[in-house]
Amino acid sequence: MFIECEIVPLKNATGAQLQALGTALRRWARREMGKGGMARAVDQRALEDLGKGELPQPMASRLSDMFGKPGAARGTAHELASDRVRNVFPQLPNEQTIRIKLCGDPSYRRALAIQSLAQEVPADLVEDIRIDGRSWKSAD
Repeated sequence: MFIECEIVPLKNATGAQLQALGTALRRWARREMGKGGMARAVDQRALEDLGKGELPQPMASRLSDMFGKPGAARGTAHELASDRVRNVFPQLPNEQTIRIKLCGDPSYRRALAIQSLAQEVPADLVEDIRIDGRSWKSAD
């Protein structure tokens, strides 16, 4: 079982701020993906976008890229694939977030996840961090 975590970057962040967020998340992931760490998977494509100084592509767009026709140019075919993805996965937001899967075993504690992320991720670079659907700012 996994716990979903979403990092929501500032929408008006500069390229340098997005790169700094990407660097902080990579550092956190290296620490937490190891033995005994709480991270099980990190959205590498989103981290690549941040590394380029760009917001992560919306999940519906990324899925349409993955399941669309290889080599198809962006445009009508891509938009149609994105619409199909949204129809199949209506719960997928168009938000440009970084998704992380956290360990969901009994040792998981939300407070520890928040503390761990807060050590690496500057709060002024994110709009929010949602752990198990709740903001890291909300009380347990």
